[in-house]
Amino acid sequence: MTRALANCFVAMALSWLFAASQAAASEGSEDVVEFRCDSMEISRPPTTSSNARQSNQTTCIGNVVVRRAELTLCCQRLVADADSKWQWKRFKCLGDARATSASERFWAKGMRYDMLTEELVLTGKPLVNQGGSYIRGSEIKVTVGGESAQIKDPVGVLEATALSSGDSSASSTRTQNRKTPVSLTTGPLPDTCPLPGRPSF
Repeated sequence: MTRALANCFVAMALSWLFAASQAAASEGSEDVVEFRCDSMEISRPPTTSSNARQSNQTTCIGNVVVRRAELTLCCQRLVADADSKWQWKRFKCLGDARATSASERFWAKGMRYDMLTEELVLTGKPLVNQGGSYIRGSEIKVTVGGESAQIKDPVGVLEATALSSGDSSASSTRTQNRKTPVSLTTGPLPDTCPLPGRPSF
């Protein structure tokens, strides 16, 4: 692909992304996905019989913040599969991944989110917090906005004070994580991750 054609493709893809987000926003749809990051790459596989079902792909790199309805996620790298109109179908959030939805908070090395089923899968030392309760496992699956969760190899505590550490920095982190989460569903998308780091549990 020549440089001129590559630049043309990038411009077209970005215009599709913008048009799709503007259309969803004008309809007040929960399918609106807001995001920001330091840099972005987009790729479209060549159309052949062997990869006809492959998705377009968007990769966001550095300081990633994503919001869809009540779900807000942060990470260092995001890889999203998109349809022919560049609307995201699912994405992976990798590297110091953090998320919040309603009264729940999540931490993991990586998270996968399906836009259709609203299933959020946490892998790599996943941890979930609700109120004073913390549960970790080898894998955690939750339905955003739902009432169910699947946790492999669960270990948990029912009181935030059970997170043991004698140093003041850990105590400060625990105090921060016990505060009522600030609503992140409205207003401008934050410039940097608004979610606290993983507590020592």
